Amino acid sequence: MRKEEAALNEVTTIQSLEGNRFHEDNVCNQCGHFGHWLGDCVFPDDSGYIKGCPVHNSKDHSWDDCPDARKMSLERKIMYLILRRRNKPAIQSNRPWIALVKAALQQGSEEYCWGPSVWTQEFAMEIIQGPKANQPWLDFNYGRQLISTLPKDPETMDDPGILVEKRLLWDQVHKPFPKGGEPGHSF
Repeated sequence: MRKEEAALNEVTTIQSLEGNRFHEDNVCNQCGHFGHWLGDCVFPDDSGYIKGCPVHNSKDHSWDDCPDARKMSLERKIMYLILRRRNKPAIQSNRPWIALVKAALQQGSEEYCWGPSVWTQEFAMEIIQGPKANQPWLDFNYGRQLISTLPKDPETMDDPGILVEKRLLWDQVHKPFPKGGEPGHSF
């Protein structure tokens, strides 16, 4: 999808909160398919994440760089990064989504964080590298199929108090390559 086309598919914060996320004319700027936006997409990139902004259905900026995300309440952040991502790949971020679960526990809002939760990068990669018949993004019907029909990551099935103790979940962050390219390669 060209950058000009992608810009036409971007949405406002209000649209992503109150609009019909699964309207047949919606175009996802992650996978390019109709019927959903990036914030609900099941189709990970080659690294096992969803890259872009789930608030604006945008690839022009990330969740970490979204000016609207910075101003959001904890509950709203949980909605975008956990509730809407249950049984789906994580939104790529430099901060682990499990930190939101910990904050919710500290504030007594853990009811939003019960498993099944977001896929780990490792689980997403297993599905990507596995048989095509097991790749749910090939035929998932957004808005009609329940997310409970998607694969469940065994690492994120526990209650919030147990999830925050799992070291693996705290490591679920985007680790950008150092300047000069891939690790071990310098230019």
